[in-house]
Amino acid sequence: MKAFITSCLWLLATLGIAQDLQVPTLESKGINGKVKAIEWHTYQFVNDKGLTYVKKDVESYDESGRLTTISSHLIANNQTYKYVYTVDKKGLLTEIKVVNPANNLALQTTSYEYKKSLVTKTTQVQGPNTVERNYTYNKDNHLIAVEVIQNGTQQLTEYYEVDQEGRRTKLSRKLPNQAEVEVISTYTYETDNDRLITREKRNTDQGVFEITKYTDKSLNRDVREETKKVSTAQQGFKRQLFEDDSLGNWIKGEVIDDQFGRSALILRKIIYADGSETGRTQMESPLDDRGQFMRKYSQMQLVVNGRVVSQGYVHDIPNSKDRLTYVASEKAWYLLKDYDATSNMTSWGEAQIITNTPKAILYSEGFSGAIELYQEGKKLTSGTSTFTDYTKYEVGSSAIAYLRADINKSLVVQHANKLGGKVGVAELLDNHYYWGKATDSTYVLTGYGRSISVERQLEDSNGHKLVFDQVGSGFYWYYLPDFRKNFDNGQKGDVFPAVYLSKPIEEIKENNLLSIDFSNFLFDKLANGNYRIKTWKGDVVTNISSKPVKTPDNELIVYYPLTQQYLRMDGYYALENGKEHLNRKITPLLEGSPYGYYLHNEGKSIVFYKPGVRFTSYQFNSHKLDNNKRKYGALLYDSLTNASYSMNYDLEQPEVMGPMSRLPYTQGNVYLLKLEASRWVIFEKGAKVSDYDFSVLTEDDKEVVHFYKDEKNKVQAYRFPDFDTAEPGQFIYAYNLGADEVRKQLTELSIDPDLTPKSDEAELGNLRFSKSDGQFYMTNANGIYIQSRLGWFDSFGTAHLITYDTVDHFLYRLEDYQLSETIEKGKVEVLISNEQNGVIRWGKNKALLAIAGQLQTDVNREYITVNGQDPVWKELIYDQSSGETYKFEYKNDSAFKILPIEKLPKNADAAYLIKVSDNSFDLVVKGDRIKDDGARSYNHNGDILRFFTPPGGKLSAYRFKGFSNAGYLDVIAAEIIPSAEVNVLLQQVGN
Repeated sequence: MKAFITSCLWLLATLGIAQDLQVPTLESKGINGKVKAIEWHTYQFVNDKGLTYVKKDVESYDESGRLTTISSHLIANNQTYKYVYTVDKKGLLTEIKVVNPANNLALQTTSYEYKKSLVTKTTQVQGPNTVERNYTYNKDNHLIAVEVIQNGTQQLTEYYEVDQEGRRTKLSRKLPNQAEVEVISTYTYETDNDRLITREKRNTDQGVFEITKYTDKSLNRDVREETKKVSTAQQGFKRQLFEDDSLGNWIKGEVIDDQFGRSALILRKIIYADGSETGRTQMESPLDDRGQFMRKYSQMQLVVNGRVVSQGYVHDIPNSKDRLTYVASEKAWYLLKDYDATSNMTSWGEAQIITNTPKAILYSEGFSGAIELYQEGKKLTSGTSTFTDYTKYEVGSSAIAYLRADINKSLVVQHANKLGGKVGVAELLDNHYYWGKATDSTYVLTGYGRSISVERQLEDSNGHKLVFDQVGSGFYWYYLPDFRKNFDNGQKGDVFPAVYLSKPIEEIKENNLLSIDFSNFLFDKLANGNYRIKTWKGDVVTNISSKPVKTPDNELIVYYPLTQQYLRMDGYYALENGKEHLNRKITPLLEGSPYGYYLHNEGKSIVFYKPGVRFTSYQFNSHKLDNNKRKYGALLYDSLTNASYSMNYDLEQPEVMGPMSRLPYTQGNVYLLKLEASRWVIFEKGAKVSDYDFSVLTEDDKEVVHFYKDEKNKVQAYRFPDFDTAEPGQFIYAYNLGADEVRKQLTELSIDPDLTPKSDEAELGNLRFSKSDGQFYMTNANGIYIQSRLGWFDSFGTAHLITYDTVDHFLYRLEDYQLSETIEKGKVEVLISNEQNGVIRWGKNKALLAIAGQLQTDVNREYITVNGQDPVWKELIYDQSSGETYKFEYKNDSAFKILPIEKLPKNADAAYLIKVSDNSFDLVVKGDRIKDDGARSYNHNGDILRFFTPPGGKLSAYRFKGFSNAGYLDVIAAEIIPSAEVNVLLQQVGN
């Protein structure tokens, strides 16, 4: 296992092939363990290229750990050199030879002479040149002088002064032409804890320099080097990073120059004697990338591996001194450590690479929300709009986000407020469902970065939770494993994965998700009148059922969405109240559909259900599939949801309940029902289409085309495909044909383009009612049975029955309904259609307003008439839903009447004046008579001007035009004076 340590080592000194005075060994190089070979791979800074691979060295060691050869390959010129070390029997180095491996010829040879095991002389021969070095030691065997002679001529002599530990304290040099010895460097040493500090003062041709080196004594590695030119105080810094293997041998060394932004890198692969290897031979990104930055005069320069790169916008990070930037060419994000946007930098700052994974998502703590997300140089935007990059939901300080577009992944950042200014690389997840602990008593469920409403939930004995979200009649199931343990032990903001179950009951069984068996049910009726649903093993599972509904035949049914069953609690209402009835039978009536029809009264009546409720506002029609059988195809149109449902039932069969299928939506809700013998009937919003003169099969009998005229008398057409392959009882939804296709089909099918009827005879409406044996039926003008949707039955003291169609909004009178108990073909008269307005009045001061046939109950009425002795009374009626005011009049008696109404001109305040005399009037606002409100009124040029101040408002005014010319009890609509003109008008009236 690799251990990362931050330390320092001067690689040039360690790796250079210097003049060795003894054979290098593993011990002298600080190598632990038995090593067979070491590969060195050197990367150095090259102008305009940055960090570049320049050399490969391979060191080989013998069994005693002594260096035997070095193979050195220079990348730039593709040259290889081999260094061969020779030792004698005592282990002393006797020769170093540099050879050309291609021909094994010696390029350089260095031989060694000894006295008392100390090197006294080395002779280095390279071509015509011979360099001799003579070594002198003090009494403690410390080197104090070296004389260098080339081809018999003295070149220089170096002198060393050392302390008692043999550490150099002074370096002096004398050249042949110098009269005196020149001091080159002086050294001092001090110890700071486990660090050795070496201070050198060096004299050079460029001036005097002070060099301070810090050495980690425990690792015997240099930590840092500081260089300062005395005359200018200019400073430079070098540091080094290392990565060690498990034996403590470094396998990666890096020199960082904080002054010039350059670096050097060496990778080592160590081959141990047992054949194991550590380290690597090639530079890897981003592991080996090094970034540095410099900011001056509002400009920032980023260097990666010594090469200047172009970076993008510098992002602030909440609660951090660092900044974030992106390098598009590298597809990499960098963290600019301790970025100071207010001052100029004097040394290079560290640019830490975060990731170079293409399209990686980064996150940090947010400025206003829990998190900020970044990708490819920009800060991503969040919101519910599709134009934003992601949606997110925050649970405490945690965030769950879903990334849109081509990413289609989710991420979770737990407790972002604890990031402390750090930036993380997001783990992109394929799971999009999570739940989080919101408070000590609540949790939230999310999907795709949005909250999911939890409609019902159930927890088993092991603490696993099953929940569902209901959208319309659709149920969406989620499994929360180990919910109880995670919730009870978790903190606010903790987030855990949830599982969406596309086939819940199958997945629960196959994967043993819950300790509950849903194969059979029982019910208990409790003494308080409530109920509970149980499994046959006794687990109470009422929580995830829909609301129960009472059937017309006095049964209680409930839809159980998990098993997709309608369940009947047999005899529920027959059980005695006030007592507890346990383990009663439940009968499944219907499986596989959330929509069902329910036949009762021996199949003479039918009602319709969706989970928890009964359909109320609908149009229903059926048709026999075969005239000789009692099999029906039927369609229900739900006006509340603008949806159509199909069903098939057989009145000869005993089934009480059957499935309905929601049909695919079509414009106009138009569908064709295929009958036996290739016949068909067409439904439009639940009503049967009556005219089939221009409804034809195509020549290949594959589809039906139905032509009709729209409200603008323009010929249109529907196409019903795949008629030939459909089975009787199957519904086919309509395709609307475009104008060009309509013309084409008219021609191909030889249809009159004007759709001229073949006969002048037109089928009359079918308004009828019948009653016998307490049963009542009624059909509307389309022949559709509507008795189930009629309401407001009353005779109003007549022999007739007045009733109201709550779906189509017609008011009917059933003639002579009260005169007989049996009527086969009763006459029906339309009193108000769904295109008419009127007032229904009866009894003592009772009235209903009908607008387009719809009864309006939220109204205010006010009398116009002021004299109760008048034979004809007049009223205003204000409809609060539309803001309209109407006027009607009537003979004042209690008889049932349908009265016409007059819609008055509308104004924003619904304010109207009623002229009582030439000097007086009444004011009605929104159907209420206004009494003393402190207003001032003036007759101005034949108009009434009325100035008033509403509560909490400012001065306002009405104008009632033509007051002087109006008659008794005439009604005049208010003209509201614009607020900017009120004071001007008041001044004019005053003058």
